[in-house]
Amino acid sequence: MRAQLKEQKQDRPRFLDVGTHSNVFRHVILGKESAGGSSIAALNRESQEVRSQLRIIHKTPDLPAFPLVAHPRVSESLREAVTEAILRFAGDKEGPSMLRGIRMSGPSRADYRKDYLPLERLGLERYVVKGE
Repeated sequence: MRAQLKEQKQDRPRFLDVGTHSNVFRHVILGKESAGGSSIAALNRESQEVRSQLRIIHKTPDLPAFPLVAHPRVSESLREAVTEAILRFAGDKEGPSMLRGIRMSGPSRADYRKDYLPLERLGLERYVVKGE
């Protein structure tokens, strides 16, 4: 989000870590901050009372959430077996509700060009702030 705001809006907003998405919303509602960043999923988990007091002013493109990654020493066959097991589980009768419980609803196989190349093109390393 920082990279996109800088590139698209030619702006470098101040970032304050308030701990949780819910705290972000409450800081904005209470007037402690004029805007805040969060995921749409976190906003959707809030009550209607909270959501009705907020307005989305910028939305970044959708990105894959919480990718599972493996160390290079993990064999490709094991990585593939784990991937297949998760995808199969997601298609089972009880899988989707159990995965939602750990906020892993709708797992899918990642595609580097579609999912991650756009991130690489943003040059995110330019936006790393030491100490965060």
